[in-house]
Amino acid sequence: MRWHLRAWSELGRDDLYSILRLRTDVFVVEQNCSYPELDGRDAEALHVWAEDELGVVACARVLPGPVIGRVVTRADVRGKGVGYALMERALAACPPGPVHLSAQAHLEGFYRTFGFAVSGPGYLEDGIPHVPMDAAGTPAARGIDRLSEAERRYRIETADLLFDDGGWDVRQTSTHLRLVAEFFRNQIAKNLTRWNEFPFADTRSREREWTLLEAMRSANRFRIPPGVPEPIEGTDPPETAGACADLLSELPADAEDRLIAHHPAAEGLTVAGTWAFLAAHTDHHRHALRRRALPCTP
Repeated sequence: MRWHLRAWSELGRDDLYSILRLRTDVFVVEQNCSYPELDGRDAEALHVWAEDELGVVACARVLPGPVIGRVVTRADVRGKGVGYALMERALAACPPGPVHLSAQAHLEGFYRTFGFAVSGPGYLEDGIPHVPMDAAGTPAARGIDRLSEAERRYRIETADLLFDDGGWDVRQTSTHLRLVAEFFRNQIAKNLTRWNEFPFADTRSREREWTLLEAMRSANRFRIPPGVPEPIEGTDPPETAGACADLLSELPADAEDRLIAHHPAAEGLTVAGTWAFLAAHTDHHRHALRRRALPCTP
């Protein structure tokens, strides 16, 4: 799969045709919605999309505001993490400032995983229920919101799970999550005293960061990073987002794009990338626990 980010003036004819075809196939035909898909705003936008041998797989646009819109994935790749990968790249393309979007109501939970929150009453748009959603103005602050949402869902969805397979239970998993969060938080806290010694993120490092996040959404098992002890005793579900958020007041603006933390699979991580990893890590273990849990009995 190949990813692209281009302004209107950089779009090739075939690229534009394929993007508009996917948007029309989904928003107009699949959703049976007659509305002006060609709204005259594509010339203002940055366009992010992925393609494979069959054509465009997913696309979105970033309008001034910034506003993310026209987020769409092809039917045959849904449920495979492509939508998450698309949103990571769309958010990275946003200029500084709060990020806005108009979400179809049934996708509210999906956008919450990226730090968005409902910012007003719901409404109908072209006959489909929507909600306005906003995310914080800096990647680091959005990362904290992502971690907070991941930990909230973890606490709710794992509270009553039971197991008989000899693996970690919820309390042991919670300890692991807390230890990993402390491991990376302490890295950043230590490195803030010398943040200007670390390199800036570039295209290669961001791709490694996104690859790590995509891996965390799989069902694979992973080694604990060196230096992080395995839990012996369990503790309550994690609430580490607040402790991580405390570092934001100490974070110089110029440090946001520095590779200030280290992960064995990604080498350098930005602060926002670290919080996003911790959120994806929490989601990974929430899904793993739910897969292993004994069936509920009446």
